[in-house]
Amino acid sequence: MSSGRPRRTEPELRRCTAHLADAEATRALGEAIGRLGGPGTTVLLAGPIGAGKTTLAQGVLAVWAGVARAKSPTFTLVASYPGDVHHVDLYRLTEGEAEDVDIMDLFGPSSRVIVEWWERAPRLMPPEALSVRLEGDGAGRLAILEASGAACEAMLEALCREGGGAR
Repeated sequence: MSSGRPRRTEPELRRCTAHLADAEATRALGEAIGRLGGPGTTVLLAGPIGAGKTTLAQGVLAVWAGVARAKSPTFTLVASYPGDVHHVDLYRLTEGEAEDVDIMDLFGPSSRVIVEWWERAPRLMPPEALSVRLEGDGAGRLAILEASGAACEAMLEALCREGGGAR
């Protein structure tokens, strides 16, 4: 792998959590992320199957691309929308296969990218991103949000204030 590629590192990550009661709350969090995420934003989604990653992505894409009901591009890997918006799903790939997928060109100063199962290719992710990990939390979900980079940290601060998430 080329040494010039950006690498996702763990600089001083900022963090907050939010309880999401249902799919509607998960989508609403996605819409809030979409409203705050301007050009150059990357959102990384993690969590087990059925945790709500695609539901959250639908909320983000509703704002970014005006898509009413986006489907996860599990088989095509990437779905692109007008306005330099991209939805990536690396679920079907092993870590080695994911490293061979050429998605680096999707990340840029004018693009908005949301990546499901990003942990399958962490070295391909930009160093500045908003990460959301979804986990089961009783009947709902727990969203653990972390940010690296000034713009994403500002998004995180706003999301924590809006959602009342605990730091």
